[in-house]
Amino acid sequence: MRSLTARVLVVAIVGMSSALGIVSAQEQNVDEWTVERFRLARLAHEQNKLDVAAREYQLILLRNPRFAEVYLNLGIVYHQQRKYQEAVKVLQSAVSLKPNVLGAQLFLGIDKYMIQEFQGALGPLEQALRLNRADRQAGIYLALTYLALEQPERAARQLRDTARYSPQDVEISYHEGEAYLEGVRQSLALLREAGTDSALYHWALAIGAQQKNDKVSAIEEYLKALALAPDVGELYWRLAVALRGAGLSDLASAALGRYRVLNPDRDLASLGSNENGDEPPVNSAVVTGNKEAFLRLWDALPPMNRVRQSPPIADEFVNRAVKARLSSGEAPDLKLAVQRYLKADYGGAAQVLKPIAPSRTEDWLSAYLLARAYLSTSNYEAAEEVLEGRLASRFHLPSIALLRMEIQSQLAVDCFNQVMTKQPNSYLVKLLEAKSAAAAGKDREAIASYQQALKLSPDRLGVHLAIGELYENRLQWDAAIREFKAEVSLDPDNVPGCRSGGSRLE
Repeated sequence: MRSLTARVLVVAIVGMSSALGIVSAQEQNVDEWTVERFRLARLAHEQNKLDVAAREYQLILLRNPRFAEVYLNLGIVYHQQRKYQEAVKVLQSAVSLKPNVLGAQLFLGIDKYMIQEFQGALGPLEQALRLNRADRQAGIYLALTYLALEQPERAARQLRDTARYSPQDVEISYHEGEAYLEGVRQSLALLREAGTDSALYHWALAIGAQQKNDKVSAIEEYLKALALAPDVGELYWRLAVALRGAGLSDLASAALGRYRVLNPDRDLASLGSNENGDEPPVNSAVVTGNKEAFLRLWDALPPMNRVRQSPPIADEFVNRAVKARLSSGEAPDLKLAVQRYLKADYGGAAQVLKPIAPSRTEDWLSAYLLARAYLSTSNYEAAEEVLEGRLASRFHLPSIALLRMEIQSQLAVDCFNQVMTKQPNSYLVKLLEAKSAAAAGKDREAIASYQQALKLSPDRLGVHLAIGELYENRLQWDAAIREFKAEVSLDPDNVPGCRSGGSRLE
C-alpha cells in the first residue's frame, strides 16, 4: 500500500488549457478541414464536453498522425477524464514528435505517476523542469514521485526548490512535511529491525511520544532506554526535561543528579528555561497516576559506571567514537567543539565544526556533531542540510537513523504548522487532523475529519480509500465497501489498489 498512500493528496491542476497555452491549428501548416475540426474540438474542450472534444481530436489524428499538439490536447482531455492509461499513450506520441513541449512532458510525467509507473515518470518530469525550472506542477509531482520511490530526502529537496518560486504555497509545505515524515518512518523501521530491545529504539519511541505530547509514554520510554544504557548522559538530561515538564520535580532532580556525574561541565540552570518550548498544559491527574510506575522503573535502573568513560554527547556508539578520535591526538579542533558542546554552547560548537566538516569527506563524526549542534539550537534546516549532504550514505547506522528521525520530525512539525497557520480551515488541515487521529487510534475522529476534507475537496483521490480502510479496521464492512467503490468511481485505474485495501470490494 506504500505507493497508494503517496497518492492520498493529488495536486489540483487548475485552468490547464490556458496555463499550458494549448495550441491552435492555425499555428500549423494544415488544410481548412483540419482547422474547422480543431475549432470544434477546442470549443467542446472549453465547454467541458470532453467526449466530443476527444472524438474531434481523434479525427484530426487519423488525417494527420504527426500533429504533436493534437496529441497533447487529446492527452489533456484523457487526463481530465481520468483515463490515465490512454493519456500516457497519446502523450508519448506528442513527446516523440516534439520533446521540448513543456505541457507534453509535464502531463506524461503526471499521468505515469497516476498509473504508478513511478520510475517512468521521472524522465518526463525532470525534462519539464529543465524546460521551466519554476513550474510548480512539475516540481510537486517530481517530489511525489521520489516519495513514492521511497526517496524522501530527494522529495524534500525538490519541494524546497519549488517553494523558492511559490513561497506562500501551503500545498508545497504539506507535501514537504509528508516527505520528512516518510524519513521518520524509515528511520523508525530501521531502528525496529536493529532490535526493539535496544536503548536507541526506546529513545526513538520517546521522541515520538514527545511529538504527540504524550508525556507519560515519553517518560516510560526514556526510563526503558536507560535500563539498557545507564551510562548515556543525554538520556538522563532528556528524562529530566520530560519529568520537569510533567511537574515531577523530585524525579527530575534525581535524573539530573546522575547527569551531573556524567557531565559536570554543563550549567544545569538551563533546564526548564526553554527546553519544553510552547507545550500544551499537563494533565496532572494522568501524570500523577503513573508516578508510582515511574518510580519503580527508576529504582530498577542499573548502577552507572561512575568513572566517565566517554564524552556524554549522544548514544554509546557516538560517544565511543568521539573518545577514540580525541584519544588519537589528531583532532584539536574536534576537542574544542566537544568542550563547547558539553557546556551546552551549541552555537560555539557549530562555529568550530562548520569549516572542518565539509573538508573531511569521510569524517562522518564531525558531520554528525555539526548536525546535532544545529539541532540543539533549533536550526533544523541547517541540520537537515548536513544530514542530506554528508550523512545520507550512513542512514543505515542506528545512531544516525535516530538523528535523522529527530531532525525530520521537527521539520515535519514546522511544515504542518505553516499549513495550519496560513490556511486553518483548508482541506489540508482536515487531512492532517484525520491522520493524527488515525495514528492515535481514534478512528471515529479520523473518519469525521476525512469526511470534512471531502466536503471541501470532493474529488480528492485517496480520501475515500483512507476512510474505507478505517471502516475495515472497525469491521464495518458495508461502510468500507461504500468508500472503496467511491474511490473507484473517482479513480478507475486504481481498482487493484482498492481491492488490496478492501478485499470485499466486488
